[in-house]
Amino acid sequence: MTSYAYTLETLDNGLRVFHLDLPHVHSTGLAAYVAAGPVYEGESNHGVSHMAEHLHCAVTPQHRARSDLMHAIHDLAGDFDASTDADSIRFQITVAPPLLGEAGELLSQILAITDYPKEIIEAERRLLMTETGDPMLSEEFKGYRALLFGRHPFGRSFGGTPRSFGRLSIEAITDFNSQAFAPDRISVAVVGRIDAGMLRRACDALARLRSVRAERLTPPDPPQIVLPRISRLPTTQAIRHIAMGFWVPGLRDTAHKIRLNMLTSGLQLPSSPLFETLRYSAGSAYVFGSHQVGILDDVLFFFYGNVRRQERASFVQNVLDEIVNICEQRQAPPWFEHTRRYYQHFIECSQDVPATLAGRIAGAEVHADGGGTVTIEDELNVIRETTWSDFSAAVRSAFRGDRFFLFFDSRFRSNPDGIKKVARSTIARLS
Repeated sequence: MTSYAYTLETLDNGLRVFHLDLPHVHSTGLAAYVAAGPVYEGESNHGVSHMAEHLHCAVTPQHRARSDLMHAIHDLAGDFDASTDADSIRFQITVAPPLLGEAGELLSQILAITDYPKEIIEAERRLLMTETGDPMLSEEFKGYRALLFGRHPFGRSFGGTPRSFGRLSIEAITDFNSQAFAPDRISVAVVGRIDAGMLRRACDALARLRSVRAERLTPPDPPQIVLPRISRLPTTQAIRHIAMGFWVPGLRDTAHKIRLNMLTSGLQLPSSPLFETLRYSAGSAYVFGSHQVGILDDVLFFFYGNVRRQERASFVQNVLDEIVNICEQRQAPPWFEHTRRYYQHFIECSQDVPATLAGRIAGAEVHADGGGTVTIEDELNVIRETTWSDFSAAVRSAFRGDRFFLFFDSRFRSNPDGIKKVARSTIARLS
């Protein structure tokens, strides 16, 4: 069996490089995570993380026009991607192994702090105002953030809003950039077929990144969440579905997290009792991890469905009944074994994609604040060794009545009394 134990090298500037050589693959992935995201923003610079991501993908110290950087990426004949999570900004490049050195040099340019021409800032501002103003591009969790967190900074949309981008000053962008992109806030993972000379070339380029003197970024204290909660969405919310979930705080048990991820996969398999309820409501089940909710060790188990108003109470009933059944069953149902095989295959397949492994390593290091990542072998061992007793215990500890919330759209006559009655009876059964 291939070993997936990576090597850590801390460069002189504080930047951490994790590398894992996989001689059998035909690509190399580089993933850079910057430990700075929307949870570090204030009211005056709301959206600046998303803006920084766009600007670093637009120009660099050596590529002063957007077309120059795009051509440099295309010249590598590779793939490039970037995104902003609650607590990090990600940049990822996948190339053929002989181009690792060049890819590392290009990544170092993307991560470098530079001055941005005003016309570039204004172009990205217009783009972001368009993106965040389109409800079809909204994240699933965005509409509920304010309801869960209230006026706390986490109650804002993490991606920014047209209004926040419109008032974002160049000074605020420059200040955040100087604070966020310090080398000691950056973790880079290199995974794939690695030539030692090419890796050294990439590391030398990353070691040339320098800090700009600036105050350290500090996130706010986590919000206090009052649960259980059953609320009608305000009419201003552009949300047309019903959503419910469980907020699971302080989840430090890695095996527990893995089992909750198994559960989300299992509930959507054809063998699951909830398959038709979720599939034919255009709904789904998610686990939003710590990097998405912004609070270390907290996760959110989230169901939603886009259902007709007369069917909303039955949707809530079906989902919650199945949750109660899972918590109460003594013997493993058939779909439990299907779930194990499916999720095991999913994790095993990730071993064939260097870019996925690179993102997993660097992202986990940033999100866990240096606490280390779970190896593929460890995760597979948890999956193989999990019994129904282990699985149902993890579910019972997460799906508690005092961790429940339910939000539904108030613009439609959704039988709110029926929905509330169903939810409250289930809370009593789970308490």
